[in-house]
Amino acid sequence: MNVKEFNEILNGCNKSLQGVLLNIDQEAPALQSAATIAYGEAVEKESMRNNMGLVRGLFLGASNSGKSALINNLARKIIVPEVIHTSTLMPTWIGQTEDYADEGVTVNYFDIDKDGHRRGSMKSKREAIDDFRCYYCYTEKDLADRDRLVKPDRFKSMELNEAYLSLREADGPCKDYALVLVDTLGNGASSVDDEKAQHNMKNCDFAFVLVDSLGNLTDQDIDFFSSTLFNPKVSNIKPEHIIFVINKIDLSPSRHGSIENCKNNIAALLKKAYSGKVPEALYECLCSQIVTYSALYNRLAHCGVYPYKEDAIKINGLTRKELETSGEKRVETIRTIVTEKEEFEEEKSYLPKEMLLKKGYCEELNTMLGKVIGNMFTDGTIYDNHLNGTKEMAENIRQAVQNTIAALAADAGTIEAKIKAFKKAKEMIETLSVNYEKESETIARNFPSEVDTYIKNHSQQLLISSTVGINKMIDGIKIDVPHGDYTPKALKEMTSIEIEKKFLPSLLQPVPKIVDLICNTISANIFTPVQTTRQTPYRQIVDKLSQSMNNYITSVLDEIRAINSDKRFKVTVVDKSIFEKKISDSLYEMSVLLIIIIQKQIDEIINTSISSTVRKSLHGWWTSVKIFFGGGNVDKMFEKMEETARTELRNKISSDIAVRLVRPEGFLGKEATLNLYRLLSKATRDCDNMVKLYLSNIEHELNSLRDHLKDNQKRIDFYRNFAEEKVNKPLGKVIEEIEGLRDHVVNHGIDTTN
Repeated sequence: MNVKEFNEILNGCNKSLQGVLLNIDQEAPALQSAATIAYGEAVEKESMRNNMGLVRGLFLGASNSGKSALINNLARKIIVPEVIHTSTLMPTWIGQTEDYADEGVTVNYFDIDKDGHRRGSMKSKREAIDDFRCYYCYTEKDLADRDRLVKPDRFKSMELNEAYLSLREADGPCKDYALVLVDTLGNGASSVDDEKAQHNMKNCDFAFVLVDSLGNLTDQDIDFFSSTLFNPKVSNIKPEHIIFVINKIDLSPSRHGSIENCKNNIAALLKKAYSGKVPEALYECLCSQIVTYSALYNRLAHCGVYPYKEDAIKINGLTRKELETSGEKRVETIRTIVTEKEEFEEEKSYLPKEMLLKKGYCEELNTMLGKVIGNMFTDGTIYDNHLNGTKEMAENIRQAVQNTIAALAADAGTIEAKIKAFKKAKEMIETLSVNYEKESETIARNFPSEVDTYIKNHSQQLLISSTVGINKMIDGIKIDVPHGDYTPKALKEMTSIEIEKKFLPSLLQPVPKIVDLICNTISANIFTPVQTTRQTPYRQIVDKLSQSMNNYITSVLDEIRAINSDKRFKVTVVDKSIFEKKISDSLYEMSVLLIIIIQKQIDEIINTSISSTVRKSLHGWWTSVKIFFGGGNVDKMFEKMEETARTELRNKISSDIAVRLVRPEGFLGKEATLNLYRLLSKATRDCDNMVKLYLSNIEHELNSLRDHLKDNQKRIDFYRNFAEEKVNKPLGKVIEEIEGLRDHVVNHGIDTTN
């Protein structure tokens, strides 16, 4: 089997992978994920790479290490820039393919918006090789930005990905070994460049590591290679497949000294990569794969003089006249460098080709290249890297689809769990609601009797508190009648009816004030704690209702929060303070009502009992008054009248209230009790109704979840059937084909020369 046949089979597998991804995109887009999209791009790239050759060589080294000259030499054509102060802009794959009618470059890129975000999928465009070399590179200005923070103006709207440079005809290693050359950005220039350089370590078979003419690696180089190239998590390139190229050997004072330096640097690199230990076998292997080389002499032999002037004009945006005559310092510098390099290379180019190749140590590199590639075919690296990559993508696509279906199934399980949770919550809330309703009803029924009991138990204290104030008020009574109209003779001639008519209104004037005083005293002792540790009935009821409400609502809201912790369902959990305010408002209304009831009860006592009693008693003190008519003066007579009136009034008020406080039927009465009960019941019902609204929302959500579960189950069934027929079976065939291809290659090998 030759390379062409091998790649045809492999490309057929990749087309199958693309077909699977296309089916997913068209028939089951819900199975798409970031993974399947990424695999789609990877398959597309892999197909393009396979068309270019078989053996993939990665070029690594610092900027100006000579990677470009080595690549141009091996490609037998000037295709990448060697102009000073330039650098490769993106990883570039170079090879020969029959799939392209003309040689050229395919540039993969993404459109980006003004914020630097990708728009849409990956795109590609074609460029001529010479245009690509001079346009898609860092200029001197770009290289000054070592952190690559500012994108070159010409690429502001693009995110460059990779380039694929195809040659119509290839000679040398590209033809002999079906070699693909992978150019990277110079390591150590910036973190961005390093990241791009290491990206293709996963996709290549072996590597050229270029070191300076003295055989030295910088500390930065050692850190970079130890953490990437020698790290199996980052690189698929086996360490034994690395060729160290001491380039520009023509500038070295001692070829032997450069080789020894290189060995020492390899030891330092291995020590860094393997935690302070140097694997002896690997060290000996790598030391045997050091080659000395002059990319310049070999490029002159195979490709001739580099077109410095033409490329300098294109890269720097100059005209030929500007390059030749401009006095601008920047242009003068470019002109000097271009002239020196062209003169140097033209002088050397007159040497015979054999001499150039000998000075460039051409055979040494060619021999080492054949050895390493031969080893890779022997140990299975070549076909494993290609076949395993495609097989891995097939398995990963299948796994990505299965993961999506599993996620959908998990969603179904989650929905089922949510349904159970909602049902449980509903049942629990219903139970809580019944218990709360019973509890609050008990509290409401007992409250009036608790108030009555409290008043009865504290009647003496209440009377004492009231009497003190009543005495002060009555002591201030003045019978506001003119003395002149009531001489002893006139008083003797007055009848009881006349006395009642003239004096009683004045004596009864303080009664409304007394009503307020008594009412305030009683309500103060009901609604606010007395000077004891015991709470008032009102405070007790407030605390009981608040605690009951708090326990009830907290349980309800916590349950709803638990089942809706991810906020996926349309059941809003309100703040508990809404319920607390409802209760608080109702209790305030109840306190107002209770005061009104007490006021009414006191009014009733005074109007029905005390007032009539006072009127009767005032007739009684007439006898006492007559005693003073004979000899006392008028003023003493009126003092005696006032004292008698006060005594009578005080005694009657105290007596009637005391009787009222301790009578069996209760102080508040049936109507008052019913009013208070209705008010409390309404408050608790309102609170309960708010919770039952939640129950209604939960029931609605349950129904939605059930419908969603049915739809989800149908989708899962469809996707499982789709995955089996349109994903698993085609991918299974791909994997089977790859396994067969691997067996064939192991048994018969690959002919790279055809």
